[in-house]
Amino acid sequence: MALVWGGVTMRPFNTTCALLASERASEPDLAELEALAHELDGTRRAPEDFIELDVRFHLRLASLSGNVPLQTFLASVFRGLGAVRARYPIAYGDMDRAIAY
Repeated sequence: MALVWGGVTMRPFNTTCALLASERASEPDLAELEALAHELDGTRRAPEDFIELDVRFHLRLASLSGNVPLQTFLASVFRGLGAVRARYPIAYGDMDRAIAY
């Protein structure tokens, strides 16, 4: 299941960020992303921590893409999602699936 915000599937934006970052990021930058991804595994039982770390990963990926419009858009999406989660903290997604992605 792909993240959808305002009727827009987020996967193309994340994929574009990843492709751009793979071309532009340094080895230490990529190592930082890898470390963030590995940290996700330790937060499976702590949904709030998982979400915070996942957002940090995606925002860092967007930053490394070097594409300011993508960075701005994704930051806006995550701010909006955070506001919704704060008001309606009912359920969390499938963290195993998120890690696999």
